[in-house]
Amino acid sequence: MAKPTTKKVVAKVPVKAATAVSTGSNVDVDMLLEQYAGAGVSTDAADNTIPFIYLLQSLSPVTLKQKPEYIKGAEAGMIWPRGERVVWDGEDEGINVVPCHFAKCWVEWLPNRGGFVARHNDKPKEAELKVNPNDKKDRRWVMPNGNSVSESKEWAVLVLDKQDNPLPYVIAMSGSNLKASNDWMALINRKMTKKGNPAGLFANIYNLKTVPRSNDKGDWYMWFAEDVRPLDDGDVHILQEAIRIHKAFKGGDLKVAEADYSGNLASEEEEDTDSSLV
Repeated sequence: MAKPTTKKVVAKVPVKAATAVSTGSNVDVDMLLEQYAGAGVSTDAADNTIPFIYLLQSLSPVTLKQKPEYIKGAEAGMIWPRGERVVWDGEDEGINVVPCHFAKCWVEWLPNRGGFVARHNDKPKEAELKVNPNDKKDRRWVMPNGNSVSESKEWAVLVLDKQDNPLPYVIAMSGSNLKASNDWMALINRKMTKKGNPAGLFANIYNLKTVPRSNDKGDWYMWFAEDVRPLDDGDVHILQEAIRIHKAFKGGDLKVAEADYSGNLASEEEEDTDSSLV
């Protein structure tokens, strides 16, 4: 006689209908975003820094295959946005930027390219100018502890043409690039509004390229700024963002990522020209 089979009964769990939240069919996304505007965002200056853009030199770590920082294809004269694994052509294309904020500072370094120490708003009073008796062009400001300090001019810019949206970066110009900074500022100072008033820093788009230079100490690259065009009615979003960044830097809500100074040490005074000579 065949054994009776025992049928396993599986209880059916009712499936709930998908809600409007899960499907998004009846949710006003814009309303929710407005309801939680600013949620979780820090406005503390310590949490809001702008990364650097570097002009790569022959000894920049990202150009050296033996270095862990190496980026494939990176060469002297190219432009590197810190934190990215890409490099941009500097000599032929350059980058289109809108300058947003300008500041001067003095950067303190350990001896013999030992690394970044501090950023000073002004030249430290205890710094003393040291001139090499065998080479009058070798002039450095030196601290009592042996560290050196060098002038740097910082440009906060919006890069317009390398990402989907304009993004802010900082370009620090020091050594012989102090002249490049001065030339760029002179170009900006020639800009006028339609009513004949001096234009604001962020009124124009500029193209920044890199140009090779040489002297008896070696070869290096410098920045070179060229005029592109003034902002127009189609650039309102760019102008608004540039003004926002300008105000944020001026008010202290944004600041330079100081540690980024040490990320590309080889670009700092690559050809060892003192700022007083350029």
